[in-house]
Amino acid sequence: MGEFWHETDDGIRLRCRTEGPDSAPATVVLTHGYAQASGCWHAQLDFLVAQGTRVLVWDLRGHGRSQRPDDASSCTIDRIADDLAELVRDHCPGPVVLVGHSMGGMALMALADRHPDLVRDRVRGVGLVATSATGEGLGFLGVRRAAHLVQTVALPVFGAFARHQEAMLRLRRIGLPLEAPVMWASCCGLGTSWDDVRLTGQMGADAGFATMTAFLPALSSHRRTQALAAYRGLPSLVLNGSWDLVVPPEASDAIAHELPGCRRVVVPRAGHNVMMAGPELVGEELRRLVTSASRA
Repeated sequence: MGEFWHETDDGIRLRCRTEGPDSAPATVVLTHGYAQASGCWHAQLDFLVAQGTRVLVWDLRGHGRSQRPDDASSCTIDRIADDLAELVRDHCPGPVVLVGHSMGGMALMALADRHPDLVRDRVRGVGLVATSATGEGLGFLGVRRAAHLVQTVALPVFGAFARHQEAMLRLRRIGLPLEAPVMWASCCGLGTSWDDVRLTGQMGADAGFATMTAFLPALSSHRRTQALAAYRGLPSLVLNGSWDLVVPPEASDAIAHELPGCRRVVVPRAGHNVMMAGPELVGEELRRLVTSASRA
């Protein structure tokens, strides 16, 4: 229990943390999204552990305190899925409930494609939070179906910033207080504390432009609608904020269409980081998912 490091089969050290009793009927694995870190789940981690649930949170490669790969080609959603498979096999005894936010949710779909036996044998429930099965449906600061802007605008800009990484990060950290209103409007929404708004900006600064540049192509090329079939019949939660300028709410509707019988939840006036905008509601929905998975 507590913080530990997992070294992947390609030599990347991932910062991980487990909390809660090993005797719990299942382990909930919380996977964060693009330019975030495991700290985004802090409210749900505390809530679930208080309910007697075992939880594993981790920083994706290149994010948070995990190691940044020297080879940008390993910064893909497929590789995140492989990392997640290793964590489940090595650190999660018994059944698991997988929950992914944004790019983390995309990784759950890639996991179903790349490790179907693991999903069949170990997964007892799935939560897909503010995510999409098709990258072309992503928003870019509120512009719907704007994946082409990632390639034409964001990718070269972030690439230029990445070439001057340290200087840009120093400037960005200095400017975090000024960045807070932008973060609130684009990522957080009503109900988000200013501490969590600042945390959102800090997580992005910690990820850095090199990591953000490396993962952008994988986001826009993501196509995994058919992979959702692996989760049909399991207790499932599809949740998003109504005020999400990053992943349009209709992307969650499309996922729910592929998962008949899922629990569909929309958090009013919450932005992309819905777990921060509605911490109690999201925590309660995850508790409900765990209960259903344990019964199943």
